[in-house]
This record gives sequence, C-alpha cells and structure tokens, in this order.
Amino acid sequence: YWLSSNIYSEDVLEFVKENKYNKINFHYLSRNSNVRALELLKENPSKIDWYLLSLNTNDEAIELIKDVLKTNPNKVSWNLLSLNTNTKALELLKENSITF
Repeated sequence: YWLSSNIYSEDVLEFVKENKYNKINFHYLSRNSNVRALELLKENPSKIDWYLLSLNTNDEAIELIKDVLKTNPNKVSWNLLSLNTNTKALELLKENSITF
C-alpha cells in the first residue's frame, strides 16, 4: 500500500516497477499524483482504478479521464471528480454539464 501511495519519491515508484508490476497496488497508485505514478498508469490502463483516478489532481490524470470519457464515460466518478481541486477537473465538469 505505502509504496503505491507514496507521492514524494519517484525512486520508490521506480523500485516498485523494477520489482514486478504484480506487486503494485494500482488501486492506490490511481490516486497518486506523482508524475512517475501517472506514467505507470498510462503503461497499464486496464489496471487503473477510475473511481480513485477521479480524485487525482495531476493534469495527466485529468487527461486520462478525458480520454476515457470518449469511449467509456461510465468509468468516471462525477461525484469524486467534483471534489478534485484541479481547475481542469472543474472545467471538465462544466464541459459535461455536471452540477452538484
């Protein structure tokens, strides 16, 4: 858990990657806003927890959400996205006429 949720160390995320993807907790990694965490998510899109990604404040996470909206909008948690503090998340809510 703590390795996948550690947002402060790219070295930790690299260590996790080098020591087998199957030991990565993608559930927690989906909420991790570290740039390296987002790279790992992009490399493994089928393992993304879209529910928690909706809370991820990284701009790249918002871009992943925009991409999945084109093919599978039900993966996005609009409720959690409305709690996201990234201004791009708010723009995405407005673009999709989501109000809470």
